[in-house]
Amino acid sequence: MKRESNIELLRIVCMIMVLAIHANFFSTGILTTQEATALPLQSMLRSFAHALCVGAVNTFIMISGYFGIRYRNKGLASIIFQSLFFCISIYLIMLLLGLTELSKINIASTLLLFKQADCYWFVWAYIILYILAPVINSFTGHVQKKEFERTILLFFTLQLVLDATPFNNFFIQGFSPLSFIGIYMLAQYIKRFTPAYTRNTWLSIFIICVITNTVLEYSIKRYGIDNGIINSIINGYTNPITVIQSLALLLYFTKIRITNNLVNWTASSCFAVYLFHMHFCIVGYYRMYALNIWEQCSGFTYLLTISLMITAFFISPVLIDKIRIFCFNKFWDKIEKYAR
Repeated sequence: MKRESNIELLRIVCMIMVLAIHANFFSTGILTTQEATALPLQSMLRSFAHALCVGAVNTFIMISGYFGIRYRNKGLASIIFQSLFFCISIYLIMLLLGLTELSKINIASTLLLFKQADCYWFVWAYIILYILAPVINSFTGHVQKKEFERTILLFFTLQLVLDATPFNNFFIQGFSPLSFIGIYMLAQYIKRFTPAYTRNTWLSIFIICVITNTVLEYSIKRYGIDNGIINSIINGYTNPITVIQSLALLLYFTKIRITNNLVNWTASSCFAVYLFHMHFCIVGYYRMYALNIWEQCSGFTYLLTISLMITAFFISPVLIDKIRIFCFNKFWDKIEKYAR
C-alpha cells in the first residue's frame, strides 16, 4: 500500500506524544493535591501536557482501523522480528557493558517480550489485534449501520462501567487487546460513515477535549476528590473524552494533503522508538533522565532540555531500525526462497 504522508506524519506526532507523556507523569510522578494547591500554574501545565498527549496510543490503533489491517504472514513476522531485534540487541549490549545481569527472568523477558511492570504490553496487544483483524474486518465491512452503532455503543458503555470498578481485569484503562478491538471497530465505523466535518471542526473538537481533560485532571487533584478510580478513568485511554480526542486528531490529519519522502522514511520506523525507550534495560534510564531534568531545570530551560532528550530518544532508534529493516528483508527473502 502506498504511504500517505499526512498519516505517516501523524504516526510521528503520536510517537513524540508517547515520549512526552512518558517524560511527564510516568517519570516525574502523577500530580498530587499538595502540588496542585501549592503550584497551581505548574500543575495546570503538567495536566495540559498530559491531556494533550494521552490519546496517542488510541490514535495509533485508529490509524490501523481507519485504513484496515490486511493480514499477511510477512506483516506478522515483521512485527515479531522487529520486537525481538530490539529486545535481544539491547539486552546483549547492556549485558556486555555490565549495565544489567544475566538471569533467567531477564532471558525470559527478552525472548517473550515482557519484564514485570515495564513490559511490552502494546506489542502483544497489537499482535492479537493483527491476528483477529480479518475477522473484525469481515464484520465491520458487512454489518448494517444501526447494528454497528449498537455494537459500538454497548462496547464503550460496558468499557466505561467496568473501568469504574476496582475489579476490572478486562479493559484495564485501555492497556489491553480487548480495548484495542473496540478502538479499531470505532475507526472502521467512522471510515464507513464519516461525518462531513471540515478540518477546522475536527481541530476544534480536539482542542475542546484537551482543555476538558486538563480541567478535569487538575480539578480532581486541586480539590482532593481523586479516589484512585476517578484518576484512572480520566487518565486512562478508555476515557470517552480521550477517545473522541484521538478520533478528532486522526480525522484532522486525514484532511491534510502532503507528500514527503523523509516523513514516510521516518514513520516506517516509528514503532522502534517505543521498543527502544520502553525496553526493560532502557526505561529506567529514560525515567531517570526525565526526572533529573524536571528537578534541575525550569521554564524555557526545562522545555529545551526535555525536547532535546525526546529528540535523541526518537532519532536514535529510527536510525537503528534501518539496520533491522535490511536484516528482515534478507531474512524474509530466504524464507520465501525455501518455501517455494
